[in-house]
Amino acid sequence: FCPLFESYPYVYLTGFRESGKTKTMKLSRLLSFNGISVGSISASALYHIVDMYRPSLFLDEADFLILSKSEIMFLLLNGYKNGTYAIRSMQSGKRISFVPTIFELYGPKMIANIVGINDALESRTIPFILLKTMKAVGNMEIKENDPIWNDLKAESIHTMADIWQEVRDMNNSMENISDLKNRSWEVWKPILCLAKVVDEGLYARMVDFALRKEKEKKAEEVSSRIEKVLIEVLLELVKEDKYYDLATISEMVRLQASDIVDDINWLTNRRIGNYLRRFGLNDKKKMNGKMHYLILTKQISLLKERFNVSESEATTGADP
Repeated sequence: FCPLFESYPYVYLTGFRESGKTKTMKLSRLLSFNGISVGSISASALYHIVDMYRPSLFLDEADFLILSKSEIMFLLLNGYKNGTYAIRSMQSGKRISFVPTIFELYGPKMIANIVGINDALESRTIPFILLKTMKAVGNMEIKENDPIWNDLKAESIHTMADIWQEVRDMNNSMENISDLKNRSWEVWKPILCLAKVVDEGLYARMVDFALRKEKEKKAEEVSSRIEKVLIEVLLELVKEDKYYDLATISEMVRLQASDIVDDINWLTNRRIGNYLRRFGLNDKKKMNGKMHYLILTKQISLLKERFNVSESEATTGADP
């Protein structure tokens, strides 16, 4: 149904390791149209794949997406909108000459990583934070060659053939009667349109779900700003490789984040510890009755690069 809409949201999965991101992506790919899973790929190859195969694209372990100036980021920021193209000069045959080449960018995409994505890309997504399960279902294997996937996709294709005209007409006539505004409405409209075609009750439930997810997204924006404050604190504090006192780190964050959160006491030592572990800083121990984390200078340099944080960004305020 994606080509019927003016825009189509990305799905973004995040969470700690072993929370099911890769398994969720695999299941989604096996059920999708022209599903292609991508780990490491160049921007040029990605342009060609999207243009040639019109795939449902799955980007797993995509920590590089925190770098907002990458060429792949350009594709993602623009590829959620129908009718958007990139023009690149490509070599023509064996001759040393280049010709302008147009690449289609539009298509469904799912992204997964641990470290997060920048605000501009997140505004184009429906985000989900996954949690590690302790139940046996977490050990279930998804078999790539199970014939059930082709059977389910065949049923989906038949359904699409039956109702695509109804979906098209609904999309053309559908008005926004929800509290979703601007980009939020643009992102959610295709999902709500499909729900309305299926059942009015489903449509009402999906509107409620969309409003909850947008509220969560705003909370995540606050979390993203706190992450940047924490990185700036670490840039200031960490001058050598050693164990650092969590209470000291937390107090410095609270002082600098007073204009971000309504209740500064919300930023407890435990919550700051959770942020540190999300950054991959997992080595901790108690010293003199206080929790300390081992932090290396090279880890902080990598975080600075990944989150595109300058020395003074967090204290001057993050992007709205």
